[in-house]
Amino acid sequence: MRGLITFFIALSLASLVALGSWRLIQYVSSSDACVSCHSMRFAHEEYKASRHFISPSGVRAECSDCHVGMGIRKALVLKQLIQDLFVEFRRPIRDKADWEQRKALLAEKARKRLGCGQGCGGCHDSDLMKPSNERGRIAHERIKKEGMGCMECHKNIAHAEAD
Repeated sequence: MRGLITFFIALSLASLVALGSWRLIQYVSSSDACVSCHSMRFAHEEYKASRHFISPSGVRAECSDCHVGMGIRKALVLKQLIQDLFVEFRRPIRDKADWEQRKALLAEKARKRLGCGQGCGGCHDSDLMKPSNERGRIAHERIKKEGMGCMECHKNIAHAEAD
C-alpha cells in the first residue's frame, strides 16, 4: 500500500513538473515574453505593421513561430531563450539608431535560420497556396521546380525592409 501511495505522489509531482515546464515553454514562446525583457521592441513595432500580425484570416504569428519553429523545435525554445538572454545582457539594442545599425545583420542571421522555408512551412503549405495574380502563380511554380525557399522573395514579410 505504501509503495502505491509513493507511486501516485511521484506521478502527481512529475505531472506538475511536466505541466509547469510546458506552461513555461508556452509563455517564453509568446511575442509578449520576447518583447518584455528583450531589446526586440523595435522589431516588434515593425512586426505589428505586417501581415503576420494583422492578417485577413485573423491568424497571428508569434515571434517563435518564425524564429524558433514548430514541433520539437518549439520545445527547444528554452535553448534559444538562454542564447537570447546572453546576447541581451552582453550587447542589448539600446535605441532606435542602434536597431537600425544592426538590423541588416540580424535580418541576415534570421533568414539563414529560416533556411529554405522551414519556418514558413509550419504554418503555410505551398501546395495549397493560391497566389492572387499570374506573376505570383508563375513564381511559385518556378520556386517548387528549383527548390527555392520562401525567403528568396519574401525577405521582409514580417519586418520593415532590411538589406
